[in-house]
Amino acid sequence: MRVAHFGTFDVANYGDLLFPLLLERRLGGAWDKVVHVSPRGGPPVFDDGVATVSVQAALARADEFDALIIGGGQLINAVVDTPQAYRTTPLMRATAYPGLWLGAAIAAAAGGGRLLWNGPGAPVPFTPGLALGVGWAADQSDSIALRSASTAEWFAQAGVTRPVHVIPDTAYDLPGLWTPEERAAALDALFARLGPRPERWLVVNYKRLGGAVEEPAAAAAAVAAMARALQAVPVFTAICDDDAGDLGALADGCDVPSLVLERPASLRELTALLAGAELYVGSSMHGMIAAAAFGRPALTVVPASVGPRWTKCREQSTDLDDARQVVPSWGAAAGALEARPPRSPDGGLAGTDEPQAAERAAPRLAEHWRRLEDELAVAASGRRADTHSALDALRALAQIRVPPTDLFTNVLAPAVSMLLHR
Repeated sequence: MRVAHFGTFDVANYGDLLFPLLLERRLGGAWDKVVHVSPRGGPPVFDDGVATVSVQAALARADEFDALIIGGGQLINAVVDTPQAYRTTPLMRATAYPGLWLGAAIAAAAGGGRLLWNGPGAPVPFTPGLALGVGWAADQSDSIALRSASTAEWFAQAGVTRPVHVIPDTAYDLPGLWTPEERAAALDALFARLGPRPERWLVVNYKRLGGAVEEPAAAAAAVAAMARALQAVPVFTAICDDDAGDLGALADGCDVPSLVLERPASLRELTALLAGAELYVGSSMHGMIAAAAFGRPALTVVPASVGPRWTKCREQSTDLDDARQVVPSWGAAAGALEARPPRSPDGGLAGTDEPQAAERAAPRLAEHWRRLEDELAVAASGRRADTHSALDALRALAQIRVPPTDLFTNVLAPAVSMLLHR
C-alpha cells in the first residue's frame, strides 16, 4: 500500500518537521511506501528529517496512492502571507497552503484513495470561498481529526456534517520518538559545540510577531531576571526559520552568561535541549508543546493582539495543562515565573513533578492513531468506487456562487494549478 502525506515539511520549522517522523513511528507498519508531500519538495531540511516531493509531482501520480493524509500544522487556510520559502512566485505564494489540503482532496476524489486528516488546524475563521473549499474537501474525507475546537467549529459553520474529532497536537507524542540515550548523545554533541554544559539551562525563543512583542533589549532584561531566579543559563535558540535574526542582540543585552544556538544540528538535538531545560520561554507553540510533553514548565509569550498565534497557543495550553501559561509580554513572563511555587533548595522550580502532558494526551492520541490504522486497513483492501476525474472536481467547485475574487484565490487557482501539472 502506498500513502501520500501532505504538509509543510520543506521549511525549517521545528513542529512541522516533526510530523512526518511521528506519523512514521505510529503507523509505519501500515504501508509499503509513504511519500511526504510539500509545496516545493526537496531534500530533508535536517539530516534526521524527511525528503519531500512537490504537490504538483504528487498529484501527477494521484492514482498511485491508496490513502492520502493531511498532516498537522496550520494548514487549512489560503493565506498569501506565507513563509519566505513559499514566496518564490505569485502562484506558489497563492497556492502553497490550499494546495496541501485541497490538493489532497482532489487527488482522493480522482484516484479513489481514502482521505484522512491527521490533526491540522486553521488560523482564522473561513471566508465564503474557503468555506466552500473546506466543505467540498470534507465531503471527500473518510476520517477528520483536527487539533483545535475552534477549527472544528469553523468546519461546522462551513456546513461539514461528517464526524470531526478534536485531538491534541500529535507532537505530544514526542517523548517516544527518540530514546533517552539518543537524546543524551545529542546533548553531548550540542554542548561540545556551544561550550561547557551548564548545570541548569532555560531555552529562550524570541519572535517579533509583527512588532507586537518588546524589542530585544526589553526581552533580554526579562530573560536575565528569570535566569538569575532559576540559577540557570539562557540558551537562545531558533525554532523556526525566521527566529535567528535577533539572537545575537538578545545575548548581547542579557547581563548573565548565555549561549546562542543559531541553528540546531538536528531535530533530535533541539528536542533534547527542550527536554532537559529548567524552563522554556518563548513564542513557538511547538517549543511549548515539546517542553510540556517532557514535563518541563513552559511560558509562552504571545500577545492576544497577534490573533491566530495567540489562539492556537492558548488552545493547546489549556487543552491539557491549565498550569502552563500564555503571557502577553516578556515582562509578564518574568512575573509569572515569580508567581510559581517557591524554588527548591538547589534553585530549581518546585512543583514540576506533575503528570506529563504527554501522559494526559496519550489516551486521546492512541484512539486517534487506532482510527487511522483502521482506515489504512480499509485502504489496503481496495479503492473507493465513487471516484471522479479531477476536472469533475473542478466543475463541482465552480458551481457554488461566491465572490469571484474569493473563489479564485481560495479555490480555483490551486485547483487549476493541480490540473495543469497532471
